[in-house]
Amino acid sequence: MEVFTSRLTTTLLLMLTDKHRNTLARLASSGTPPLRELQRTRILLTMQKKTIVGLQRKINISHPAIYRCVGKTPAGGIQACLKDAYHSPQTPGISHAAITWAVSIACSKPKDRITSNIVF
Repeated sequence: MEVFTSRLTTTLLLMLTDKHRNTLARLASSGTPPLRELQRTRILLTMQKKTIVGLQRKINISHPAIYRCVGKTPAGGIQACLKDAYHSPQTPGISHAAITWAVSIACSKPKDRITSNIVF
């Protein structure tokens, strides 16, 4: 897979191998991936010697989205282009205190957690 740019605002040429093209075609024909992945798949499959404006009109996707998709491709390959990057500056995680609280709630009986005078 190679990306050639000729005046980036006018023409993009993406050279896909048959293996990549078959993978993208399978992904495009299945209905399970999220809409963003299907749009990116259509961008990669359609972008053979097309101008950005022509590509934008043919598949009805904005040109900033096309630039973002194509910009990810040389660095990380097809899979990096299809998937979203994680956006938060911190890694997601549950604190130890939250885990302890959830386990204590899950392991206790409901009548032990009742604080009012209602008895079940």
